[in-house]
Amino acid sequence: MDTFDWCLKMGEKKEKHKGLRKVDSAPLIAQEHIFKAKHNFGTAVKNKKNAPDWSVSMYFYSAYHCLLALLRQLGYESRNQECTFTCVEYLIAHGLEFEIELIAWVRKTSQQVEKDAKELREEFQYGVNINVSGEVLQVIEEKTKEFIYKTEVLLDKLQKARKTRIDFEM
Repeated sequence: MDTFDWCLKMGEKKEKHKGLRKVDSAPLIAQEHIFKAKHNFGTAVKNKKNAPDWSVSMYFYSAYHCLLALLRQLGYESRNQECTFTCVEYLIAHGLEFEIELIAWVRKTSQQVEKDAKELREEFQYGVNINVSGEVLQVIEEKTKEFIYKTEVLLDKLQKARKTRIDFEM
């Protein structure tokens, strides 16, 4: 069983599942995730001087909420980060026009040489270091801004085309 199938199986377990579940497309919930992504982004920008370690987490969750927005637009609900990444990668492999490199930036992959957003978030969220270089914060901020923008463009395109998860299934 591959990871995508495992995630779907975990989504069947109970109401408060820990996996991935097929649901109706929910453009309004997708927009609420984008709102949350922008909220997290703005909070990260405002706090990067006083709490750079928490800004790293907020940038990560900005991008993560973009992924949740895509999933809800396409008829999936995820309650597991691994399942979220796996589902978006699955959808990209089946025709979703989103850059796999952006997913690699948020999620660690075997091709990733430098630290990705998730790894940085874990380092600063669970570790004791509170100092983040201005250069690292700037790169994360710009990448997150790009992530939000490209997600919004894709959501708009999907909404206009009224695409659903069925369009990406084999």
